[in-house]
Amino acid sequence: MALGIVAMAILALVTGFIGAIEMNARSVETAVASQVGRDFLERVNEFGYENVPEGSYVFNGAANDPQTAEGFPPAPYPRVEANGQTHSLTVKVSTKGATLKVIVVEVTCGKRGRASFETYLYPGFSVS
Repeated sequence: MALGIVAMAILALVTGFIGAIEMNARSVETAVASQVGRDFLERVNEFGYENVPEGSYVFNGAANDPQTAEGFPPAPYPRVEANGQTHSLTVKVSTKGATLKVIVVEVTCGKRGRASFETYLYPGFSVS
């Protein structure tokens, strides 16, 4: 009887330990995807308001959608190699009102790593 109780306790500990390892792997993938997204939006800010297309567009890096003639989305679109894995970028552009441009980047890596960021560009300055 005591052996059965000890076996159940060990099984519970092993299951919890495996779950913690999987959660740690997921958090690392999400953290790397977050950094890739933040770095990409910094490049969009450097690229400049005037080089971001007017209107609504979706650039899907996983589908190898091409850049515009002006080179938007800027490198490292469509994919980034980070932490030994390939991260695909999906970039969405929309225009709100006369001068506001909204850029959203979604970074995906496998089935677990995912991050989404948004920035706003106005002529003369930008806000993330």
